[in-house]
Amino acid sequence: MLEAIRPLAWDSEFLGFLVGRMHGTQVARQELEQLLAVARQQGYRLLYYSVAPDDDESAASASALGLLLADRKATFVQDIDCEIDTLFPPAIEPVSTISTDVVALALQSGAFSRFRRDPSFAAGTYERLYTRWIEQSVAGERAREVLVYRQADAVCGLITLSPLTAASAPNSCVSIDLLAVDAKVRRQSIGTQLLVAARQRAQVWGYGRLHVVTQLDNEAACRFYEYEGFHLEQVEHVYHVWM
Repeated sequence: MLEAIRPLAWDSEFLGFLVGRMHGTQVARQELEQLLAVARQQGYRLLYYSVAPDDDESAASASALGLLLADRKATFVQDIDCEIDTLFPPAIEPVSTISTDVVALALQSGAFSRFRRDPSFAAGTYERLYTRWIEQSVAGERAREVLVYRQADAVCGLITLSPLTAASAPNSCVSIDLLAVDAKVRRQSIGTQLLVAARQRAQVWGYGRLHVVTQLDNEAACRFYEYEGFHLEQVEHVYHVWM
């Protein structure tokens, strides 16, 4: 069964053509072909098609039509079930102005992004997208706060934090949208300190859970979150359907 296509306003505006999202469960090839024909008539150029990793029928239909498996999206969560020190690690501070260091870290955070790995996107799309993302985050449009780790005069770590729901809502959580440590200074516990700051911020804001989405192909990131006490909550396969 296929759900109705949901148009994505931000993606459509950014990419300059109509983009939508759809979810499928046990989708036969004929059903998928029919919906894609309707999508073409409606003017869609790109669809993000999500299926569960154990849905063999939907995967077979997607493969038969030559759809690109662009991402194996992994969602990790962590409950904050103890009192957190209200003081930041000393090298971490909020940032409210964009800089070349901050943009460079945002680009590093997307090394495994489907927007970088799908060759059908125009050259430079990934770079423009992550630059726009961090600019809007620093401006407070896509994140409540952006924190950076400074070493000497350089910004070498970054994390952006966005509450997904009101703090009073059931299962309320704060999303880690971007997290990056400069490749030259990794394995110095900078990522761990950024997570300490994220837990502190979430608790001060009244939230009891952190949420982060990465890619299963980014094995280093998955190991890092598991080491830090996160658990894998969901895996989703995302296909790109170009019209």
